[in-house]
Amino acid sequence: MLNKTEENPWTEEPNHEQFRIKGYLCEIKRMPELGHLCGYVELPSKHPYYGSDYEDIPVDVHGGLTYAMQNEEYWEIGFDCAHLGDIIPGLIDHISALPNEHYWTIQDVEHELYKLVDQLDRLQPRKIKLENTNGIEH
Repeated sequence: MLNKTEENPWTEEPNHEQFRIKGYLCEIKRMPELGHLCGYVELPSKHPYYGSDYEDIPVDVHGGLTYAMQNEEYWEIGFDCAHLGDIIPGLIDHISALPNEHYWTIQDVEHELYKLVDQLDRLQPRKIKLENTNGIEH
């Protein structure tokens, strides 16, 4: 079981990071109450899932999407790392960690955001250029 006297990775990590992946604005935030991390991606208005409920977006991410909300001109979607099997820093003193529990580090969440963006990018319609024998685009 992890406890305050042991070295805990969350004590050395930042509470917030923001970066872009393939043009999508991504953000990692630590929740102040329980200390777990959440990952977010902003969908532009032209994305086919802009404005969709998170349950309707066909992506595979840790614990599934758990968040969708309007944020300025973007639709923000996200996931959290406070599921069964996740080590939640704010609960360490209150419950025993199970042998297979995992703490989702900043690097873990960033990796999950890369996977999420790849999936979101594949959901975008592609403009297909077809050329006939005359070289005229259709």
